[in-house]
Amino acid sequence: MARDMHDSLGRRLSLVSVRAAALQVSELPAAQRQAVGELADCARDAVTELYQLIGSLRGATNDNPDESPGIDHVGAVVEDFRTAGVEVTVDEQGDRSRLPTAADRAAYRVVEEGLTNAAKHGAGRSVAVRMTWETDALVLTVSNPVTADGASPGGFGLAGLRERVQAAGGFLDHRLHPDGEFRLVAMLPVAEPDTSPQPRPSRFRTAVGLATAGVLFVLLPASLLTGVS
Repeated sequence: MARDMHDSLGRRLSLVSVRAAALQVSELPAAQRQAVGELADCARDAVTELYQLIGSLRGATNDNPDESPGIDHVGAVVEDFRTAGVEVTVDEQGDRSRLPTAADRAAYRVVEEGLTNAAKHGAGRSVAVRMTWETDALVLTVSNPVTADGASPGGFGLAGLRERVQAAGGFLDHRLHPDGEFRLVAMLPVAEPDTSPQPRPSRFRTAVGLATAGVLFVLLPASLLTGVS
C-alpha cells in the first residue's frame, strides 16, 4: 500500500506542481500569479507529507503486483507528463518480448519514478527514456539534468523501487554524474528467474553479465574502469 501511494499519488502531485510552475511564468495578473504560486507550494508540501507518511508505513507493506500497470502503460504515463509541460523523449530499441508479471509491473514503476523525480528535481529540463530489449533482459534508462539548485533524487521512492526490481529478479542503479545528469538504470529479466534447487548456468545469467558490464560502462567514470587515476 505504501509503495502504491508513493507511485500514484506522488506522480499526480508532482504533475500538479509542474503545471503550477508553468502557469507562474505565463502572462497572468499579479493576484492570480500569487495564487498559482501558493498552489505550487501546497503541492510540494503535500508531496513532502506524503513521503513522511510512507516512511511510517514501510514497516508493514504487502504489494500485489497484479494491481499495478505494466510496460504497455508506459506510453500513457509519458503523455501525462508531456501534457503537464515536461519534455520527454522515448527511444525503444530491439524486439519487444514478454515480461514476467513482476518484471512487467516493475518496468512501469521505473519509468514512472524516473519521470516523477525528473519533474521534482529537474524542472524545466528534458527527460530521456530508453528501453533496450536484449535477448533475455530489458534495460531501462531514465536520465535528466538536475537543476543547479536541485537536490539529487533519493529517499523512500528509489529504495522501494530497488526492492520491487530485485524481487522481480532484476538490478537497479541510480546516481548523479559529474556533468549534472541524474541517471536511473534498471535491468529486468525477460524469462522467469530459475527457481530450481540446483543452480545451473542460464541464458538470463549470461545476459545479466553482459548487460551489467554495459551498465557499468555507462554509470562509472572511465578512470575507474581502466585503472587510470
